[in-house]
Amino acid sequence: MGITADKNGAFQVQLLPGNYSCNVSCMGYSSVNSKFQQNENDTEKHFSLPDRVYTMESTDRKKNDEAAHHIMLRAIASASYYQRVIQSYAANMYTKGRGMLISIPEFLKVSKEIRNLSKNYQNRLLVLERMQRLDYRTSDMYRVKTLAEKSSFPKQVETSIQPMTVNIYDKKIFNKLSPLSAEAFHYYKYILICTINDRGNKIYKIQVIPRHNIAQLASGYIYVIDGLWCLSGFDLVVFDSHTVANIRMNCCEVMKTIWLPVSFVNELDIHDTGIKSQASVSYSIQYRKITLNNRYDTPVNVDLHTVLDSLRSRHRYELLSPKDLIQLSTDSLSADKDSIYWKNTRMVPLLSPESESYSALSQRKVNRSYEGQDWSDLRTWWDLIVKGNNFQSHDGKRWFTCYDFTSFFPEFNFVDGFWLGCKFALGTKLSNTTSMSISPAGYYTTARHQWVGKCNISLNYTPRRSGKLSIEVGSLTDDYNLDSGESRIFNSISALIYADNYIKFFNRKYLTLTNIIEPANGLLFTSSLSWEHRTMIENNLKHSILGQNAEINHPLEDPSFFMPANRLLEATFSIDYTPSHYYRMIDNKKVFVPTNNPTLSLSYSKAFGLGGNSISPHFNKIQMGIQQSIQVGLFNHFIWSGEAGLFFNKKEIQFPDYHHFPTVMNTSTRRSFNYGFSLLDCYTYSTNNRWAMANMTWATPYFLFKYLPIFRLKSFDEAIHVRVLASHNIHPYLELGYSAGVEDLSRVGVFMGFDHNGYRSVGVSLSFPI
Repeated sequence: MGITADKNGAFQVQLLPGNYSCNVSCMGYSSVNSKFQQNENDTEKHFSLPDRVYTMESTDRKKNDEAAHHIMLRAIASASYYQRVIQSYAANMYTKGRGMLISIPEFLKVSKEIRNLSKNYQNRLLVLERMQRLDYRTSDMYRVKTLAEKSSFPKQVETSIQPMTVNIYDKKIFNKLSPLSAEAFHYYKYILICTINDRGNKIYKIQVIPRHNIAQLASGYIYVIDGLWCLSGFDLVVFDSHTVANIRMNCCEVMKTIWLPVSFVNELDIHDTGIKSQASVSYSIQYRKITLNNRYDTPVNVDLHTVLDSLRSRHRYELLSPKDLIQLSTDSLSADKDSIYWKNTRMVPLLSPESESYSALSQRKVNRSYEGQDWSDLRTWWDLIVKGNNFQSHDGKRWFTCYDFTSFFPEFNFVDGFWLGCKFALGTKLSNTTSMSISPAGYYTTARHQWVGKCNISLNYTPRRSGKLSIEVGSLTDDYNLDSGESRIFNSISALIYADNYIKFFNRKYLTLTNIIEPANGLLFTSSLSWEHRTMIENNLKHSILGQNAEINHPLEDPSFFMPANRLLEATFSIDYTPSHYYRMIDNKKVFVPTNNPTLSLSYSKAFGLGGNSISPHFNKIQMGIQQSIQVGLFNHFIWSGEAGLFFNKKEIQFPDYHHFPTVMNTSTRRSFNYGFSLLDCYTYSTNNRWAMANMTWATPYFLFKYLPIFRLKSFDEAIHVRVLASHNIHPYLELGYSAGVEDLSRVGVFMGFDHNGYRSVGVSLSFPI
């Protein structure tokens, strides 16, 4: 049984009458063993721990480094054994969480909910306790049942305290690279601080120093038992962009030569959007049953695909979903346990401030209007308009989605003015494997004084084969670069304020029928048939709100550009194939897991001349491509893609039918820097002949600025980019760039372009792939 003491060294436990032995230990002190007899009455015992005697192996730093290296070689080699030696265990787990809101910026208190949160809870200790039963198999496969729970946290504050199911010998612990992983010597340095004699064991205290100050690594101390080469504990510090955590763990010998964690303490300092808070979580674990694994030939550090091979269904590449691996349940009476129950089961006594926190909760009037939707309250309607919402029937078979406020006026351009209207979606589940959804949208254009809109009807079927049949009809103002053009929202902002209307528009009335199916795993086949009527349109507004003149609505700003009214009938067939692509079925949907394997694509499009008096394009188009993301080491990624294609047997082909490229003239884009160009003029390289394009990105935590001391602890990564484009009758174009940011969430980049004349341009770009 493992019990964690509070900061004053106090702990408590419920024992049946009998004889017991107790070992009390604390970092920095020698442990004490005590035997006592427990009767039916409460017993109080005091333990005095003497200062621990540390032995320095040597005063020579080089010798200590060499000793640490040899110790860690043995510990890392033994980690694979300890990772798999436990087949399963059952345990009782007591969890105590503490939190305190330190400060909230004044600008956030504009919200009434935030003001109430600050008034009622700022600088007040909040407490949560749980008693759980854990059945553990791996860190990704376990069952937890919550037997009792008590909390003074308000419902507005999310308390996502997860059960402690960490295997301390896994390759990653707490989402950080473990100091015991096979690759650890590449990322950590080790120093032998001293040796300790405790309970007849010689224990080495090893300092863990990351070679790079990045959020994926930990620092601190680990304690390695001589001879066994397992851990008796650790004291580590980890961090990310908003949190610094100090995690301490103690192990006990629960079976001969088997040491398992009996207590964890995690103390956190949190800084997020100006909000400062402190929190701590402690776990005490009492093992009820431990089953050893006698199959010591199990592969080391295998991924989940291999570990769960025997548990898979008959589908070769299907992995078990988290809900099949992790089962969380709560006793229906968990919130109704009385003080007597907690007195008998609580492993760490409550401090006075913690008891006062529970007392204050019972006296405080808590507003619970957020738990349901009160339609008589104007704030409910306000939240619906601003944030949107998704409504479901009680049986979950029907749903209705309202989108947020941006859907009411999603666009501004000089052709249409503002779009004013709305969109929504509704759907129904026809069977366990089939559902239908309808998504209409309609908008009035304030400058053109016409309606634009579309309606999509989709039927999702055979989810294991990603089946989807859809029909869409609409009349829209569309970009000539329909598939890979600029962000419409950023173009709206730049046009409204600065008159930078980079996107050029035409009117498109269309009807499209599309079917997507996966004949084999990883092989996606898409077929579509589309009819379109396209006409050229001109600007109806001339100036931005700052008075700048708008550019004409012609690609390349060519006054002589002209597109006659035309009709298009086009059939497209495409294949995308990713070999050995594993997936999970989540909510009856096929969700692929990330892979290092490349994705190959091939598509063929044919436009049929419709005859008659109107112009109707006729052409054939073939396009092929490849894309791949490869993890190099633990933290680096090489991402590359390439494509090439050509038109043939073409007649009366129009500008919307050209192959356009992912170019960005605007400073901001919603496209990832891993694909496209940041300095090319829109439509410059558009072609109706042949082309080739390649993009390459090397992403790494450390490349340039992260080596500077001021940036070493900052949670951003760096990347370099190389982009090449060649088109018929146009000289090749090369773009080089550097970017920094948080993965693909947000990035800032500097790019330089080159053509046949050498240097062409330089610019800064912001990426927000949302």
